[in-house]
Amino acid sequence: MAPSTAKLAPLLQEFVEARIGMAELFQRAQALLPAGSDPSAEILEWLAESEQLLRLPSSRAPLVRRLRQFANQEIAWEELDLWCFALEHTEALSPERPSTEPEHVLLRELLSWIDTWEETAARPALKVVGKLADMLAEETNPTRCLERLESALK
Repeated sequence: MAPSTAKLAPLLQEFVEARIGMAELFQRAQALLPAGSDPSAEILEWLAESEQLLRLPSSRAPLVRRLRQFANQEIAWEELDLWCFALEHTEALSPERPSTEPEHVLLRELLSWIDTWEETAARPALKVVGKLADMLAEETNPTRCLERLESALK
């Protein structure tokens, strides 16, 4: 991995924590990369090939924020999808190191559902996405939260 792409990890961490959006991520990445580089390609390559894992945010707040942004049409599907892809590259949610901790199981299941939304027809209504975000924000017990989410998506 090129030294310039190694500098992407802190930016991606900010993105995973929902402190910056996709436009700022790409803009700041472009400044770190050699002239003529495609920041989106470099970011995807880093996520796909880096052995370095990001840190899972300490709360569900970034997930709730991203879902609400999507439900309110403040971000496009592509941003939510990239964010989920980055979240899957955290220590806790890495497929190479599956955790049985209830919170991690909940997050993995939710990411799996969101992954199926790639097809527009498979996405729940934006109002339902907003309700999912509310459930994630309100229900602190991961097992009960998962049950509520499953019920809402039926």
